[in-house]
Amino acid sequence: MRFRDPEAATLYFRNKPGTAQERLALAEHGFSLRYSDPAAMRAWCDAALVGLPPETDAPTAARLHGYAGNAHRVMGDFDLAEEHLTKALSLCPADPRLLELKSSLLYDLRRLPEAAEALNQAASLQCRKSDPLVHASILLKNAMVLDQSDEPANAAVVAQTAVQSIADQPPSAQGEELLRTAIQNLSLYLTNSGRPTEALRVLSHSRPLLAQAGFRVELRMVWLLARISGALGDECARDAFVAARERCAAEAMLQEVALISLDLARHLLITSPLEARAEVALVGPILAQIGIPEDSQEVRLLNKILAETQPDVELLCELSRLLYAQRKFWAT
Repeated sequence: MRFRDPEAATLYFRNKPGTAQERLALAEHGFSLRYSDPAAMRAWCDAALVGLPPETDAPTAARLHGYAGNAHRVMGDFDLAEEHLTKALSLCPADPRLLELKSSLLYDLRRLPEAAEALNQAASLQCRKSDPLVHASILLKNAMVLDQSDEPANAAVVAQTAVQSIADQPPSAQGEELLRTAIQNLSLYLTNSGRPTEALRVLSHSRPLLAQAGFRVELRMVWLLARISGALGDECARDAFVAARERCAAEAMLQEVALISLDLARHLLITSPLEARAEVALVGPILAQIGIPEDSQEVRLLNKILAETQPDVELLCELSRLLYAQRKFWAT
């Protein structure tokens, strides 16, 4: 690649149209950084669109908008992500890769029926190409939708099928990357379906592969291990959730911060309901800020925790009365 950084590419494309190959190379380089450096991914993908000539062929323009949309999704900028992905699909509505990227955004927004529809379209189109890794990627996205639809056991079955499908293919960098995601997702669904011991066994067995992952995957592992710890009743689970949240906060990963706070609140709900309530107090505005809809699983969980930890009004009134009486006593 001829550019040393996104700023240099941006300056170049402001003055020259460049070629489709140059722009695609930038966007594909950015896409390759989605796990290791999401901010750099967004910068490269945005640079590839600077000064895009209106006569650019539809498939190239669609792919560039698709990569940019996915980059903004990963960074939590859902409005701009949807704008780019809608533009991409208006140019190439039958591109299965773009449909997959759109389904990821719809999943993040918890618009699950729309995500499932996009995945079904992508799967139907992809069947003609017979690419096992792409098929496994679609399986994983279907599993995510199942888990968010309160079907974690079925999600685990689908994810396990994807793991086996990827493992059966010849070794490749793309296959290893997808396998890491599949293994983590499988462990999450096993945990969510009440099988945390199996989840921990899966992670332990896959430790050499997972150890080669980038920073973002490492963060997800910290979070996942906190979930498993909580499901196993480990006393250290609370500290594990807090550590995971602090690391995500340091990276300005707002969505992850909100979701980890909800996980921690759910963990504390039985043993420390008031602390659980305090944990979710600031989550609502974050979910609204990043565009999570009111009927999503996360917002329903937030409202459930708030309802179940509602302070005893009579007790608060009695406490207030006693404090008032005490102030009057000391004032005389």
